[in-house]
Amino acid sequence: FESPGKGSPKVFKTIEYKTPKHRKKVAQPLKIPGYEDNIEVRIYESDEELESPYNNPMAQAGLLIKTSGAILDNQLFKYQSEEAGRFFFGEVVCEGLAERLREGDWGLITPDRTGINWRHQYCDALRKKVEDILEPCIEEKKKQLEVSPP
Repeated sequence: FESPGKGSPKVFKTIEYKTPKHRKKVAQPLKIPGYEDNIEVRIYESDEELESPYNNPMAQAGLLIKTSGAILDNQLFKYQSEEAGRFFFGEVVCEGLAERLREGDWGLITPDRTGINWRHQYCDALRKKVEDILEPCIEEKKKQLEVSPP
């Protein structure tokens, strides 16, 4: 990373990411119901509670929603504010998003282009499928936290 700035000294920093200690919970290809587009879901459970992705672009918790090499969002969906959700991270790769955007379906992206429009029918189907996969992980973690809080 090079810090831009006219007349100011240049600052060089190496950007690195350290993956939290974790165990794999889900790694499987799936299809979006009603569209049959392929998605790849990878979910990991951290040994420690992570920062929530809610209004925090630097958070480690959450599932990165990716397409054609671009990260479009970091989501835990309906589990965004749940303590158990903050132990999970991973990615959802959906090439169908990029394909549909190339075909001109701009409704997939919010009007201000800040992210995915989760109200769009396709995006909503994607969200529901990911929530279905995430739900058993969250429920299991809730039970663990009841017995042994962090």
